[in-house]
Amino acid sequence: MRAIKALVRDAARATRDDMLHAVDANLEEMGLVDDVRLPGGIASGDVEVRLAMPHRGRPMWRYLGNPLAARVRAILGVRSVTVRPADDGAWGAHRMASRAWEGLGLPEVGQGPDGMAVGGQG
Repeated sequence: MRAIKALVRDAARATRDDMLHAVDANLEEMGLVDDVRLPGGIASGDVEVRLAMPHRGRPMWRYLGNPLAARVRAILGVRSVTVRPADDGAWGAHRMASRAWEGLGLPEVGQGPDGMAVGGQG
């Protein structure tokens, strides 16, 4: 069986960000999955997913988190799922996959040495 964390990332790829309804934007490629944790170890079946939101306190994070949690609960061996925003609000444009940039019709942005998005590449 594939590792639970990889299956959770697959579930994130299957979860769309419906706010970007005009493109095929999913949580993984948009860079919104900050971390996947197994707080009790793999045998516990407990999964925690932290979402990197564009700004702290985004009130609608559950709009993305609830559909993701439903998909993760369907993974064999998962007993409980907690999805919550990352503590540091870590999302930035540099986290997006090339496919997400293409879907948005924008040139890909790189990451500068200070971690900020820079330039248009491509």
